[in-house]
Amino acid sequence: MPRPRLFEFHEQSWVPRIVRDSVVEGLYHLVRGRRLLREMTGPFLEFLDRTGADRVVDLCSGAGGPALILAEEIALLGRQPPQIVLSDLFPRPELWEAARLRLPGSVDYWPHPVRATALPDDLSQGSPRMLGNALHHFRPEAARAILDDAMANSSGIFLCEVFPPGLRGFCSMLWPKPWIVAALPFLSSARPLRRVFLTLLMPVISSALIWDGAVSSLRMYREPELSRLTAPLSDRFEWVYGTFPYRPMGWSTYLYGVHR
Repeated sequence: MPRPRLFEFHEQSWVPRIVRDSVVEGLYHLVRGRRLLREMTGPFLEFLDRTGADRVVDLCSGAGGPALILAEEIALLGRQPPQIVLSDLFPRPELWEAARLRLPGSVDYWPHPVRATALPDDLSQGSPRMLGNALHHFRPEAARAILDDAMANSSGIFLCEVFPPGLRGFCSMLWPKPWIVAALPFLSSARPLRRVFLTLLMPVISSALIWDGAVSSLRMYREPELSRLTAPLSDRFEWVYGTFPYRPMGWSTYLYGVHR
């Protein structure tokens, strides 16, 4: 099925930052509240063991969601998380600084805009990369460029999509926590004055959050599409694909590549 050519509000520079940040934070709290990444921890640790890395560059970090939650889940298992360096085209240093203070030694961030298709050498340093809940934002040619750059300049890349594909998957994502939209002003890291604006903007933010979630579900890459993306890179990278159930319906996916 062709990928829909739709946009998401939190990707657009013309959307007010308070709206973009609120959508990103809402998705973060949805993932964290349901501990959706518990079953992703095993594959991620396997990826780290195979690369031998203690530092990972997180691309398209947003509010830091998947990276921070994986670090917390690894710590709950009694293991030392790697140092995860957060980065994004729209950096959020005020959010990321709070995460760094909460998880000292496990979280750092790059305060400058970063394109996932071409990392600066000072940031990359040959470290493996991860991309959580974000590959679907990129069209196939850009997704291939992300993988190409990782193959040429890192020891591997870990991709995961926690939310299931398709509109049924979107309903499954939103149904258990519909209150998350109404609770955004109270969950936000914004200052009190900005919380007032958040409350006034709630219909706008809730509409943007629902739209972005539905569009994301429609744009998710499925296994055949991922196979087409990685096939030209299989001579140098070994690719491992897996799924696990997303309740009440659907599945979450992961894919990682490491040098042969």
